[in-house]
Amino acid sequence: MNINSAVSVSSAYSLVQNRKFDVERPALATGNPGDIEALDADAVPGTLETADKIELYEYEEKPWESEKWYMENLTYDYDRRRFFIFMQEVDKISQLHTIKIKFKEFSDYITDQRSDIASIKYGFTLDEVGKIKILDPHQKLSESDKSWLTEKINTFNGLSKTVNSHFQTLMTLIDHADSLGKKYNLNRHNFQTTIDYGNILNIAWDSLNKTFDKMLNDNSERRPEPSIDTLA
Repeated sequence: MNINSAVSVSSAYSLVQNRKFDVERPALATGNPGDIEALDADAVPGTLETADKIELYEYEEKPWESEKWYMENLTYDYDRRRFFIFMQEVDKISQLHTIKIKFKEFSDYITDQRSDIASIKYGFTLDEVGKIKILDPHQKLSESDKSWLTEKINTFNGLSKTVNSHFQTLMTLIDHADSLGKKYNLNRHNFQTTIDYGNILNIAWDSLNKTFDKMLNDNSERRPEPSIDTLA
């Protein structure tokens, strides 16, 4: 098998389109709707008090050379780096689709449980300790409403886990993909001021990744350009 210049974001999207209905769909709540937290047994990643001890992403110089990754994903002897980045692009798009699906399910739950806030437009992002943070750009939510939404969304059927996975995939691409050129200074501290998932989840499926990339480009801090020694 030959991975060549045909490997691109567009081909990654085509692959995700074929896989779109293979993503795990959120389970429907049964019994008392107020018990929906039980659908997700994932622990909350951390608190602000432990922020300095938490690493949501660790840089690897050549992650495609990991023997474990190679054995799990490759059956042909071809360019590991190019295939690794291609698969990261596939994961990035697939994770966005999963976030879109799960947030729609969460929004339906909010409509059932809190019709008073269901019509309020709010967003969400990932904070520095790996928890989903509610964004309220129009300041329509009370502090108690934000606290309630924060608790519910972080325990809703793996949504927090998927957002964390998307963050890790995005960081890997920023560090290694030529398409991003290592130009963004994105980390767990400034992610929450860069990415608002609520702004893109009403976008059509085939425009979702492109719209996300535009938000990343428009809002991200830039890495400093390497200095050139003119005296050398």
